[in-house]
Order: sequence, then structure tokens, then C-alpha cells
Amino acid sequence: MPEAALKPTSPSKNRVRKISRKHIASIKYQDMVLACGTGMSRDFYKWIAGTFAGSFARKNGAVVQLDGKHTPVGRLEFMSALVTALVLPELDASTKKAAVMTVSIRPEMTRSAAAEGSAKPGVYVSTLPRA
Repeated sequence: MPEAALKPTSPSKNRVRKISRKHIASIKYQDMVLACGTGMSRDFYKWIAGTFAGSFARKNGAVVQLDGKHTPVGRLEFMSALVTALVLPELDASTKKAAVMTVSIRPEMTRSAAAEGSAKPGVYVSTLPRA
């Protein structure tokens, strides 16, 4: 690490102090894990299929947090994300659990944004079962 030398301003101190230069390290975001129902958009499924086909397309998007009345209360936007993992639901006809798949994505950048209260959620909003 480069060092800078500071010279004392008063003549009574004859020593030189060494100070390490600091810099911000590269930022790494954690993977986002999305629990998705079966009602996602066609583009979302194409993104996942493209990943399995070997075309690793980076996508921008947002996760909108809804309250009990389906009114947007929060928004997390992500940029240049790649699909990193997919867990499919069990294929068991005897279970009464909802089919929920888990998709992990790795964004290059995220930011929180204010939710627009007047905006209506898209037609692909699906409710998740309560744990």
C-alpha cells in the first residue's frame, strides 16, 4: 500500500509520520433470492430459459413490496443482474402446497426507491403462501 509522509510544521518536532492511504474497495452485492409463483411474466421465464441455454443476459428490474391491500409501499431496483440459481417446486400431485420456485439473481447494483402509491401493480403479481 502506498504511504504518504507528513512533515511536521513546527521545528521542535523532527520526526516524520507515515500515513497509509486508504481507498474504497470494490462493492459486492449479495444475491437476491426471489420466491416466485407460477404467474410471472413471459419475459421473466425467457430470462431463466436463456440462462439455461447459455446466453447469460443481464437484466434490470425491480421488486415491489406490497401491503395487505396490494398497494406499493417499497421498491428495490436492481441493475445488470444475472440468474445464478433456480430451485423448482416439488412435482407431487398429493400435496396442497402452492407451486413456488426460488430464483437467485446477482445484481451489479441495487438501490431503494420510493414506491408510487398511485401506480397499479402489473398483471403478473402473484401472492405467496404464508409461512
